[in-house]
Amino acid sequence: MKKTQMLFLFAVPVAVSVVCLFAMGSVARNGAPVSVDLAAVSRGPLEERVSGAGCFVSPGARTVFFENGGAVLRVPVREGDRVRKGEVLLEFETRDCEEALLRASIGRRETASALRLKLADLRAAWVRAELARKQAERTFEGTQGLLAVQGATVQASLDSRDALASRQLDLDAARGELLAFCGLPAGAEPPADPSLDGEYIARDPGMEEAELGWAAAKRALGSCTVRSPSDGVVTALALSPGDRVQAGAAVARIEDLSTVVAEVNMDEVDVGKVEPGAPAEIASDSMIGQPLSGRVERIAPAVQTVGSARVVKVTLKLEKGGLAPLPGASCTARILSRLRGEVLKIPASSLVGSGGNPGTFPENGAGTAASVFVATEAGLEAGRRVFVARRVGVVTGASTINEYEVVSGLREGDLVVAGGLDSIRDGSRILPRNPVLPAESSGVGEAGP
Repeated sequence: MKKTQMLFLFAVPVAVSVVCLFAMGSVARNGAPVSVDLAAVSRGPLEERVSGAGCFVSPGARTVFFENGGAVLRVPVREGDRVRKGEVLLEFETRDCEEALLRASIGRRETASALRLKLADLRAAWVRAELARKQAERTFEGTQGLLAVQGATVQASLDSRDALASRQLDLDAARGELLAFCGLPAGAEPPADPSLDGEYIARDPGMEEAELGWAAAKRALGSCTVRSPSDGVVTALALSPGDRVQAGAAVARIEDLSTVVAEVNMDEVDVGKVEPGAPAEIASDSMIGQPLSGRVERIAPAVQTVGSARVVKVTLKLEKGGLAPLPGASCTARILSRLRGEVLKIPASSLVGSGGNPGTFPENGAGTAASVFVATEAGLEAGRRVFVARRVGVVTGASTINEYEVVSGLREGDLVVAGGLDSIRDGSRILPRNPVLPAESSGVGEAGP
């Protein structure tokens, strides 16, 4: 008995539900029209907006470094000041650099003097070797003359010949050393005139090293006065007189606020939808209620990983006019992406899908089959326009979140059901909940090929 009661209690609700569903379907087909939303098939560009987040930056921003390290002597500017290129930003103590320059100057002079003396010694050695060779040559020639009249022995002749050969070797060695010092080729004539000694000394590696040391010391002294590398605004400078700075430390930052751009990271999935020149809407928490306009200026050529996301950096050039954003402020951008030019398109909410279920959207891509309910006007009832919903197959193409391209199956101006799909079937009588086309424009008829 209890089992029979339980079955009865379970069967009654099921039966009631089935009857209600049947009644609703019957009413939808033959009873009162069902209220739905209608949308017209339109022609136009298929567009959507893709988003990215980032911050404002100044492309010409320059960070100023102090090479030497030392104590701050004077700070003639403050953060927020506008400066010109070459204007003094900071001055540092110069005593150490002045001493280093003095030592380098002394070293340079000493090196030049030592090289000048060396060159004089080499020239003198060459001259002495030349004289010794000539003397040996005369001795050899005299010995040969005496040998011819038997006034000298053969041994004396041989000795004079060997002496001449030895003096010739000495001359060649002295000549080679002088030419090498002057940087001249082996076959050149040795420079007897000292008027060009300055050029030869300047080319000596030792002198070049001394000159480099002196130039570095002079440059270090000059860098004790830190100047602005460009026109702009001082956006970072937190030093005071007496502060000590490490060598190579950043001491200031100069930015041109008139060239600020927005750099946003865009998901790699969306970046293919964006192209240079595309318009964008930019918003920032630092400028609430003051949206900015811009255009895509540059798309980075590589994907980078930020946290767990793979993104591409997109640079947006701001349109002139309005307030200038501050570099470093966060921002978000919505970039207009045009996927297609002039195409037929319908709302994504109007697609029934290949499985017949509302909201089962086809995949993006040309040649994808789906279906929609096309509304055909059936007349007036109680002063209201009534339509009949007919299910029609369509082929979709590209899509955005809100719209689909229609490749075939519909005509421009056709009315499709875009809301309330779950309450109708093929042949249902429907009433538009939203305003539709005027009577003369809504005779949409059957879907075109």
